[in-house]
Amino acid sequence: MRPISFVPRWRMPTFTLCARLDERVVARPFFQRTAMTLSPIRIVPDEQLQEEFATQEFVLLYKHSPLCGLCDIAIAEVNAFVAANPDVPVWMVDVISQRPLSQRLEAMLGVRHESPQVIMVRRGEPVWNGSHRRVTRTRLEEAMAALP
Repeated sequence: MRPISFVPRWRMPTFTLCARLDERVVARPFFQRTAMTLSPIRIVPDEQLQEEFATQEFVLLYKHSPLCGLCDIAIAEVNAFVAANPDVPVWMVDVISQRPLSQRLEAMLGVRHESPQVIMVRRGEPVWNGSHRRVTRTRLEEAMAALP
């Protein structure tokens, strides 16, 4: 019997095949397969973004980098939180492809950028944030329970 070999993460392919369209292979980054329950933020003018935050009672903002290995763990935790709390709106920002938006959010909310990062926003104001290993389903639920 042949032993199973371990492939380091940095040698794994960045893209995974997901469909065939007109005989062409369509590929998308792996992280997109795991983030299907999250709502990406549209790129909008600052005043419209501020209005969007102000009209929402509560939003969980998740900043994700597809190049970060820790983000692979964090997105699984955020997805677990979403599955357990389907009524909580969760918006995802890809900090690579949506860099200008990520920078605008940092300036608007006054929370220094890190990724992975979760920012809880109530009526346009950040009320809690956590990054790196603090992005877990348990921590998110504890933070939500502690909010006034």
